[in-house]
Amino acid sequence: MNGNSNNPRGTGSNGPQKREEMIRVDGRGQVLEMLRAADPEFREVLLRGIEKRDAKLARELRREL
Repeated sequence: MNGNSNNPRGTGSNGPQKREEMIRVDGRGQVLEMLRAADPEFREVLLRGIEKRDAKLARELRREL
């Protein structure tokens, strides 16, 4: 065993993954899913926290919910 079998960076015997092979993550979509699944009170707490850092993003997320 070469010790690279569980390497999360995609390196191993073949080297690092090429950009085209990397897994894309839809962070905004995942946040929306999390907000939709959260109970209303917790959702509002999260949105208020986001709003303190980025009011525009909070408005956009609220619209998409």
